[in-house]
Amino acid sequence: MSKSLEERFWAKVVKADGCWKWLGAKTQGYGNLAKGRRGEGIIRAPRLSYQIHFGEIPEGMVVRHKCDNPECTNPDHLEIGTHADNMADIVNRRRHHTHSQTHCINGHAFNDQNTYTHPKTGHRYCKVCKAKKSKEAHKEKRGDKFGISTYKVRTHCKHGHEFTDENTYVRPDGYKECIICRGARVSRFYLKSKS
Repeated sequence: MSKSLEERFWAKVVKADGCWKWLGAKTQGYGNLAKGRRGEGIIRAPRLSYQIHFGEIPEGMVVRHKCDNPECTNPDHLEIGTHADNMADIVNRRRHHTHSQTHCINGHAFNDQNTYTHPKTGHRYCKVCKAKKSKEAHKEKRGDKFGISTYKVRTHCKHGHEFTDENTYVRPDGYKECIICRGARVSRFYLKSKS
């Protein structure tokens, strides 16, 4: 008579005060167990442990380790959450493989001045490489016009008055105004405030 999935699970678990060690097969450090006959698939040991102790897992949810030990099957060390929660755990607990990197792929150091951390994903980006990539994209978009200023010096105001030395007022912020138009605007303001 064949053993049930639960019986086969308990045969491969070593209970302890802390983490429960898994003695069976592992994939990437996580214990796994065949569901039954060939072709029926496998189930991860932590997921099976959670199902045995707490019941079915809602669709779309994953089992997360509070102890950061992938082979642990102790139900007190397990909790469910979304895939996004699991990825956030990896980043927050600095278990993501990129956290051990001290330099980007182009050799720039990941330091306070040169590192941008994405607020949602927690991924780190090199600011030098990010700026270079942005510049290259802008260059590709502009083509032959890249580096050529598109700013045109204004010789007339929007009402057609020429900017001469006598007809030009430069504001403190550097913006040029036509004195004729400025006088008309000020007059309209005072007339409006009196009425």
